[in-house]
Amino acid sequence: MANYQLSRDQVRALLKDNIQISPNCDEKVDYFRNGIKNAFPDYRKQFNAKKEDFDLFAERVIMRHNHKIKSSSPQFLKNYFKSNDHINELIKGVIKSEEAKNDPTHIFTRDQIIDPIIMEFENLINRRYHRFNEVNTDGFDLAKTILYRMTERFFNELISGLILLEREFYNDAFIIWRSLLETTTNLLILEKKPSLSGKYDERRKIALTRTRLLNASTKDKISKSKETLKHVG
Repeated sequence: MANYQLSRDQVRALLKDNIQISPNCDEKVDYFRNGIKNAFPDYRKQFNAKKEDFDLFAERVIMRHNHKIKSSSPQFLKNYFKSNDHINELIKGVIKSEEAKNDPTHIFTRDQIIDPIIMEFENLINRRYHRFNEVNTDGFDLAKTILYRMTERFFNELISGLILLEREFYNDAFIIWRSLLETTTNLLILEKKPSLSGKYDERRKIALTRTRLLNASTKDKISKSKETLKHVG
């Protein structure tokens, strides 16, 4: 374990605390040094990490800290290193992130600095999305087919919105969430009144025709796809 040790200078270089509010004193720096040193052996064993991965692990823990303190109060900044709760949460977040990254079926590609609360929400969505994809749609009538399509769209918009929020693309996320609200409203109405499904499908086809997506050629679809990719960057 003696090999797993950051220097104080390394920690100070990584920390983004406002030193006017909370100076990077030895106590704070050692808080990170000791917490990371004690956690790495278990992390290494769990993920078959190499000794050389220690610096990367340490950087991820401190990156998560730097992300969290952006919205923290001055009082928190002055005292967080007085308790192990903060460092334990940071390490827990890195571990959950690594678990999801190693899961090929997980719909979210994890950023190492995502808040653990958001992570739990994403894991819940991930489980429900996979359950949804296991639904057998054979024999669905028009009303059920439209509900299925709307639910699929709901999941796609929900997932896209969260990924955009993770990466702090707030304007784009707002556009997606506004669309999600419309999808959710339509879904709830059609669930309560299946008789409206025929009218909804008719209007949907009209909209797709006007945007030249219905019965479009492969060339036109590729063109639309490129246009969309350019818009979202």
